[in-house]
Amino acid sequence: MLRAGVNPARSFQCCYCAFIAVSLGWNHLEGHRSFYRWFYSSQIQPSQRRGLGHAGERIYGFLPAPWLSPSQHDMACALLCLSLLASCASLAPRGCLGVAFVSWFLYYSQIFCATKAGGHGSTLIPGTLLMLVLSPSIDDIDAGARWDEADGWALEFIKLQVAATYCGSGLCKLAGSVYFRQFWGNGTTLQAYTFDAMWSRPGGEFTWLLQAIAVQSPRALVLAGTLSLLFEVCFPAALTSQTAGVAFACAALAFHSGVYFLQGFDFLSQWCPVILLFILPGASLQRTWASLQQGAEGIGSLDLGISLGFLYTVCSLFVSLTMVDVWYGEVPPWSCCPMFLVPRNIFTPEMPRWWCMTGVAEQREAGFMDPLIYSPANAKHYLPEEDLWKFPYKILQFGSLNQVPKDLQKFVRPECLGHPGRVLCFANFPIPKDLEKALDQMISLSFSFEPKDAWDPQALRRLVEQQRLCRYLFEKVSHRVTVSPMSPVGLSNALLKSGMWVPGSIDVAIGSKREVSDSRNRGSLLRSIRDARQAHVRSPQSLFFHFYCFAIAAIAFASLYCHRYRSTFISVQDQDVVRGASQRARSLPPRSESAGHEHAESRYVENLLQRRAASFGLHETEDCKIETVEDAKDATDAEDVGDVPVSPSEEAEVLEEVLALSEGSFGHPEVCGRPCVRFMHGNCEQGAACQYCHLEHTRPKLKLDKRQRQCLDSLNEQQVLSVLLPYIATRCQDQGLAEPMAEVLGLLQSRLQELSAPLPTTPVPRSKSTFLRVILKRLSVARLVELVAQSQADGFSVHLQQTFTRARAVMTP
Repeated sequence: MLRAGVNPARSFQCCYCAFIAVSLGWNHLEGHRSFYRWFYSSQIQPSQRRGLGHAGERIYGFLPAPWLSPSQHDMACALLCLSLLASCASLAPRGCLGVAFVSWFLYYSQIFCATKAGGHGSTLIPGTLLMLVLSPSIDDIDAGARWDEADGWALEFIKLQVAATYCGSGLCKLAGSVYFRQFWGNGTTLQAYTFDAMWSRPGGEFTWLLQAIAVQSPRALVLAGTLSLLFEVCFPAALTSQTAGVAFACAALAFHSGVYFLQGFDFLSQWCPVILLFILPGASLQRTWASLQQGAEGIGSLDLGISLGFLYTVCSLFVSLTMVDVWYGEVPPWSCCPMFLVPRNIFTPEMPRWWCMTGVAEQREAGFMDPLIYSPANAKHYLPEEDLWKFPYKILQFGSLNQVPKDLQKFVRPECLGHPGRVLCFANFPIPKDLEKALDQMISLSFSFEPKDAWDPQALRRLVEQQRLCRYLFEKVSHRVTVSPMSPVGLSNALLKSGMWVPGSIDVAIGSKREVSDSRNRGSLLRSIRDARQAHVRSPQSLFFHFYCFAIAAIAFASLYCHRYRSTFISVQDQDVVRGASQRARSLPPRSESAGHEHAESRYVENLLQRRAASFGLHETEDCKIETVEDAKDATDAEDVGDVPVSPSEEAEVLEEVLALSEGSFGHPEVCGRPCVRFMHGNCEQGAACQYCHLEHTRPKLKLDKRQRQCLDSLNEQQVLSVLLPYIATRCQDQGLAEPMAEVLGLLQSRLQELSAPLPTTPVPRSKSTFLRVILKRLSVARLVELVAQSQADGFSVHLQQTFTRARAVMTP
């Protein structure tokens, strides 16, 4: 899937978990910690339940969420972050991911009402963590281990869940277009939802200006809405190739950036990290289909890991593509994300008007409830009016619910339908007369236009200006808790320069009567807004968070791109070697240094090379002369001190030391014995008869852990041999040992047939073979043969060891 020697599942897991851990910890310290302490003791009606989604639903539709105290909630956050970071290390990553999977439900089920924790922004995290837990290669922490494409089903299942979620969201919008007989991408829908965000989630000065420009540019929103709808519905095409995956990944980042700036919903910090998976090479529709087939076969063979992953993915696909959220109800974290389902028009007389303002400067950041969802008028997310007074900041919800379509009346409380008067208001502070009048003018203005006026620049400009007036008057109202002013109050200068806000007389329609506001009062208002802009101080936390998101994303992309060169010749770094100094092998014992000794050894090696050249008919030329590194050194030293005479006894001693390899060193490193500990310390008395290896071993011998040993011990002789023989044959073929090991392979094959003859062959459970595959494919031939010998009867075990020793004796070290 990646280049040879790289584990893509492990690479993606490290980048993803590190990103999520840092993002989650930042949000908790920024606001979720203080929010839950207030929420736990506030006694408002939503605080009387726990769950997922904005309504606090049961986990997966049937599991109740536990209740945690604030200190326990902090512990759940710490456990979640630490387990995510610990999974990036080499110590039990699968166990750490399992702890993180459980901790996610403990943490997020307590703060379902929070702006950045509820909803759909984090629903992809548990599914991704579960697939990584079940991945057979997540424990393969050795970057040099060979990647088996059959182990890539977990990554394919994650991509299928992401693609289905995007597609389900797009299908919801198409279904809404058919049901309400209005195309969702006609521009007016995005215009209406962006205008709602200007009230409840205005953001900073730059963000509010973008929102104002978007509301007054419906033709640009037609292109944006159509492309967004096309992007969501066609996202499964990202599974077809790497090029399509990269294109859709970039489109996803642009899509969610637009959602953040125009709508105020943050999908960048916890949703978008999984998009990194789509930039990995090797994507194809055939690979995805093969993973699904492998999952279906795993159910038949009772393979627990792949069966559970396959069933979880099928359930996720069913919920997303059949839009279960719409016709049945929420089953979080599975969801089709039916956000912005209803196509709208700001000036449609049959649609309700409902907006909200809060006295919080950073409503988009962590630590606040969504002001537009929880309301005394909302039947599904009901918040009693007396609970508004328990909030530490001012809240104003207003609108008109006299004209609500029949299909949407189930979301409105009956006592709010057909309310007396033009405007229905809920607030936790006394509403001044000037603000009450401005709100009444706002509702009247929205009903005074026709749906076609959503394309009229003059009508839209008057709508934005009246919204600005209401926002300013709301900011002037004092509250029992000191709050910082909302950042959009200082946009008068920017709007004046852009031409979208023309000061002077503004016509406001109230029924059939038109009132002209006084120019003098309007100028005083503009001066007040300008003074508020100068007094406003932008919070540095938002800037730091945005910088953090982009920095972490860049680091993750760069590390994932560079990780593909690990264990290749590109990533090899030359060691700094002192010029003229020779390095001793780590398994070679130290010896006394003398000029005569080194010179004699180099002369002897030169003679051996010359004999080898003569034996194979190689003729030495001036251009290609066989030399050693020591010859060049000796030639330089001979100019100063001359040649040092070498006695026959010294030459014989060197010859004996060079050739005195142990019997266990033959076939190094695949079929040799284990490293000789005595030889490493320079005191091996066995010499050439030693059955252990005297050569250098750069990596320690791999061993089976306790669970792997228990799994292998649970198999009988025939099952053990049927599992190990394919790995021995494959390893011999890859290392070029098929010919010298032919006798051993033949003996093992005949033994397998002998064991299978009396009784029918008992197949090895797929779960056990998959579990052992991670370690068996990394063991050497000698270690695999040793495992076979340990599992067989004593007679055959001795015969196998003798045959293996004869095969090793004919190999060169």
